Amino acid sequence: MLYAPPESRPAPAAEAERAPEAVLGRAQAREAARAAREVLVRQVSAALQRALDRRDDAAGPED
Repeated sequence: MLYAPPESRPAPAAEAERAPEAVLGRAQAREAARAAREVLVRQVSAALQRALDRRDDAAGPED
């Protein structure tokens, strides 16, 4: 079997050459991802804190 190199693809357009809607869409997507990460961090932090509180409660009072 002979090797055939993959067909060349055009280089992606530079950020400045893209349509403003595409750039804005990417910016909005980045902001949405950042906000989602913040929510996830808060949820995980709260869950960990609840788990630690339950562990402390189960251990009983310290003398």
